[in-house]
Amino acid sequence: MSKIIAKSRNGKMLKIGTDEKDATWYFLAESVVKFVETGIKIGDEVTIKYNQSGGKATINYITKGKGESQQSKPASTETKSTGFTCEECGAELKDGKYKKCYTCNQKKKVGGYDKSSPTETKINEYFCEDCGAKLKDDKYKKCYTCNQKKPVGGYDKPATGTSKDNLIKREAIGHMVSRSLISLQGHVEPNNIHSLIKEIYATYLKLIDEK
Repeated sequence: MSKIIAKSRNGKMLKIGTDEKDATWYFLAESVVKFVETGIKIGDEVTIKYNQSGGKATINYITKGKGESQQSKPASTETKSTGFTCEECGAELKDGKYKKCYTCNQKKKVGGYDKSSPTETKINEYFCEDCGAKLKDDKYKKCYTCNQKKPVGGYDKPATGTSKDNLIKREAIGHMVSRSLISLQGHVEPNNIHSLIKEIYATYLKLIDEK
């Protein structure tokens, strides 16, 4: 007595057998996909006819009820299934090295790495750690907009023991630099932001010291 043990997420495969231990995954021909989707559920007893080719068993006839499953066109040689299937869509895998097929695996690539691979493989995608916007390369961790919300200092922090007047001057210059960068937003290459901060800071410092 064969019954439906499981369905794949994409609705194009069925796991059939007397129990979980001896069940086998079958692909579905397009002609039976709709019927299986609406008329067959997990636990139903079924009778099937299928083709076996290249290690791939494809059901081309299925009905509810007890009966002996038949192979429609027996092949002279059969290749045993690998026994490994994609955990997302149920597609058969070549071996057990990966848990997902290539198509499902591509959907999971984020943050510049393929997270489903046993050894992370670098891909040419980099993202802002704050908002997730795509970056040109991995030179910076944040995009220009997020960096302006919390600028990465282009100058040294005041050293311990710095006079109060010196601290006030540094803070004032820092504020002027920030305002200048805001006014230049959209006209500045993000990859040159650090050198630009230093140049603006040095210019304001020189102007103040000349007074």
